[in-house]
Formats: sequence, structure tokens, C-alpha cells
Amino acid sequence: MPKSVQQTELAIHQPFPEYGEVNYQAPQGNSSGGSSLWEMVDDRLRGRWRLMFIVGAVLAVACMAYGWMSGKIRYQSEGSIRIIPTLPHLIKKTDETRAMPHFEMFRTTQVHFLKSNRVLDHASKSPELQAATGTEVSPRGVLEGLKVRSDRESELIFLAVEADDPKSAQAALDAVIDAYTDIYGRAGSDDVSTKLKELTVYQDDLTRQKRLNRVEQQRILSRYAKLDLPELQADKHQEMDGFQDRLSTANFALSGASGNGGTVPWNTPVDGPQDLYLESVSPRLQQLRGMMDEARTHFAFVRERFKDGTAQYVRAEKRAETAQMLYEEEYGNAIKMAVQIADSLPVGELVDFRGLSAERVKEEISAISDELQATEIEAQRIATDIQTLGDLAIGEEQLAGSIATAARRQDQLELEEDTLRKGRISVAQRGDMPFAPSEDSRKKRAILGFVGGFGASFGLFFLLGCVDRRAYGSRQLRCEALPEAPGCLGVLPDLGHSLRDPESSDIAAHCVHQIRNQIETAREDRDGYVIAISSPYQGDGKTSIVMALGWSYAAAGFRTLLIDCDLVGRSLTRQLGMIGRAGLREMLHGTSL
Repeated sequence: MPKSVQQTELAIHQPFPEYGEVNYQAPQGNSSGGSSLWEMVDDRLRGRWRLMFIVGAVLAVACMAYGWMSGKIRYQSEGSIRIIPTLPHLIKKTDETRAMPHFEMFRTTQVHFLKSNRVLDHASKSPELQAATGTEVSPRGVLEGLKVRSDRESELIFLAVEADDPKSAQAALDAVIDAYTDIYGRAGSDDVSTKLKELTVYQDDLTRQKRLNRVEQQRILSRYAKLDLPELQADKHQEMDGFQDRLSTANFALSGASGNGGTVPWNTPVDGPQDLYLESVSPRLQQLRGMMDEARTHFAFVRERFKDGTAQYVRAEKRAETAQMLYEEEYGNAIKMAVQIADSLPVGELVDFRGLSAERVKEEISAISDELQATEIEAQRIATDIQTLGDLAIGEEQLAGSIATAARRQDQLELEEDTLRKGRISVAQRGDMPFAPSEDSRKKRAILGFVGGFGASFGLFFLLGCVDRRAYGSRQLRCEALPEAPGCLGVLPDLGHSLRDPESSDIAAHCVHQIRNQIETAREDRDGYVIAISSPYQGDGKTSIVMALGWSYAAAGFRTLLIDCDLVGRSLTRQLGMIGRAGLREMLHGTSL
């Protein structure tokens, strides 16, 4: 027996009766996939192509139908909202009509408003949307598919809503636009109304303050018989000067009485030193007098506005007391200097203290001082009222200016009211009615289902071919380990069918003789050899091919021995009617046959 045949077991395989053929292969040298991808696929699907196409067609049609039925048709309604940065004006630009400084931020904010839950909740309550969606679909679920985008190159914000039917898509988009307009789009009209109301209230407040200002002025002026308070203040200062002159004369007379036994000498000048004379004797006296008058006026002003004990009140009071103390001290020094030069005192209006006692002069000095103090208080009150009237007058001018400004502002708003009420936001396009689907996934799903059905069939049979490695073609019998060995010895028809058909029987006999001839041409010339026939599967036709080859060799004149190596099934032994006869088992036990 040739080496190639000895090392290659001959297996005869009959896969499916309808194919009518038995292929021979060498199992040890079977290629796992061929030299290319197509050869590997053909190897796995050999003998199963037709069934794979039939099953694939059925699965493809079923999956295509399911994909078509499960696909959805979506309709998209589109609309837009316009936001302008500058409002048109009739006469003059106002703050409301001028260009917005941050227009992009404002437009981005409106995009977020359109997608906010507040707008979507308000839109979901729209009767038109609820009527369009019905009870099977939630209005809020339709609104979740809202798409909003802004275009930097235009003033538009584009909106789109997808739904299963055109009416629902249009109703959903209109509901969103209406909800946004109700909540945010009417802000311009509301702002104008609010500003006009605020301006009216503001003008009423200013007018009321102006009226109270005038009432306060009249109340202050009603305390005086003369309405010209500066002139009245001058009269009071003149009275104070007269009291100061009398007080100076009395003090001069009292200084003379102290050196004359307590009585004013008769040679004392009648009117005493005048203030002008004393100021000429001591030039610093005039400066101190001005400081004292200014400090008293300031103290009177502070006393009207601050409470006793506050820091402002204490500072003003201390300043007035210090100024008066300095003036009185300098005034006494001036009198002493005037007494030394008494002969040169001027003679004015008669104020006669001659012959009076010192006590009487002191009483006169006390009375004059009281009258002087009362006049000073009155002068300070007049000065305070003059200051208050001045403040009230300034406040009245400011109130009048504010009222005029508010009136102009109100006139501007009323003039531009129609434009401002429209606002910067307007609806450019409401939702349109879509006539064609924006998305139809039925075709896509049907194609995927068709391809998937064929793919599933291909994968199933390819996997089956990887598990079931029976051979269906000569190319599957190539042996890479023994390339010189014949891969296929021949082809046989269905031997079971050939027993019933004489013509098939002749063909089968011819095929068996052809297989014997192939074996004879391959083997070496020896006295004898062994052909072992095996297969990994049951019912592949091992017994049939052994019987056929045995008859062929016997008919050709060979001494032929058939050995049944199947110790379990013993199909060959049963077909030959030799059950109970000694065979391979007895030989293995050493029995002589």
C-alpha cells in the first residue's frame, strides 16, 4: 500500500440523500479555511447554500416587515421669533429705543427662556395642543422634542417641534410661541405702563413736596410783621449796636464810680465811649466782634438742626462761648485804655449816668444786658429763618427742575408709547403645517431588517459549518500536510437509491470501479495492502462503500477480505449474515481463525 494512502485514512461520507453523492476526504489534511476568505466561507457553507438562502429569504422578509411596521414617521413644524436691537422712534431716541449694549446676551437669554420649564408647562396646557394630541399622547412629551437655535447673522430665533402627525407638530409649536409671548413677549408693553405709572407717582410726590415747601415758607414769614427779613435783621443789629453803646457808657460810668466813693462823678462824659471809638482804641476789638457774631449765628443755626449733647451742637456752643469770652476780655481792655484818655472821648447822644450810685448803674447795666440778649436771640432766630428760607428756595428750584424733567420723560414715553408697547420681541412666523415627513425610519428599518435577516441566516449556517465539518466538495479534501496525496478518489451516487434503479446501479458500479482504479494507480506494487475506511459520523455509508469496493476488487480478481472493525454496531457482519461467526474480536484475543 502506498505511503500516502497508508497515512491518509479514506473516509466516505454521504451527507444528504437529496444531493445523491458521497465525497471522499482525508480528515488529517483538511484545510480549516482555504487560502482566501471566500474559500473559507465556501468551505463552511458547502452543501448548505440553498438552504441558507431559503432560510435567509424567510428571515429577511420577516425582519423587513417588522422593521417597516416598527419604523416611525415624524413631522416637523418650524417657526421663528424676531428680536431687534433698536426700536424705531418718531422724534427723538430714548433709552428704550436705543441699541442694546449686550444684544447677543439678550438673545441667548431668550433662547433659554423658550426652552424653560415655565414656558413648556404653560404650553402643555394649551387647549389646541391637547385637542391635537388626544388622550394617547402626553402634550408635555411632544414638547420635549422642541429645538431652539439662534442665528448670529440675523435677528431671528428658529424653533422646531417634531411629532407623529402634522397637526400635533404645528399645535405644539404654536403653543410654545403663545406661551413665550404671554410670559416674556409682552414685557415691552408692561414696562411702558409701569414706567408711566412710576413717573406719575413721582411727579405727584414732587408736587406735594413743593407744596409743603411753600407752606413752610409762609409759616416762617407769618411770624414777622415785615416780610423783608434781611432788612429786619439789619434793624435788629442796629438795635444791638445801640444797646452796646449804652452798655459801654454804663460800664465806663461804673468804672468812674469805683474811684469816687461809689458815685458816678459829674465830670464823666455824658455818653461814654462809643463802640467805634473803642474799636479805634483797640483795632483787634472789631475783628473779635465779627468772629463773635459769626459764631453766634452758626450756633443758632446748629441749635435748630441738632439736639443738645451731639458733637455738632457741643462744638458750635463752645466756639460761640470762646468768641464771646475773647471779645469781652478785649472790650474791657479797650475801656481801660479809654478811661486813661477820657478827656478826648467824643460826645454823642446823652446817656446820663452822672451822680448815680454804683448799685443803680449796675441795675441799668443788668437791664441793658437783658435787652441786648433778647435782641441777640431775636437776631439769631431771624438769621436761622433766613438760612432756612434760602434752603427752602433752593429746594423749591430743585423740585421744579425735577418736575420738569419727569414731565419731559413722560412726554417722551407717551409719544413713543405705541412703538415701545410692541417691544423688541415679535413673532416672525408661527408654526407651519408640514406636508412631508421630516424623518421616515421605515425604509431604513426595513433595509436593516432585510440585511439582518440574511445576515442572521448566513451567520447561523456559517456557525453550523464550523461545528459540522463534513465535506461536500473535492476542494474541501485538500491535504496541506500531504499535497501529493489525492484528495478525492471519486464520487458515488446514493447507493440506497441505486438498488431500486437499474440505471443508477450501473452508474454506482462504474463509480466504484473508478475509485478502485484511482487507488490502484496510487499504490505501490506489493503483494497486498489494507484499506481502512472510517468516518466521524454514523450513517455516512462506511458499510456500503466497503461492500461495494469489496465486490469490485473481488470482481477484478483480487483476493479480498472484509473486516468489520465496528465492535458495537457490527453492521457489516449483519449484512453478510455472519452473526455468531468468529471475527476481529476473537483475533484480538489471540484465537486462531
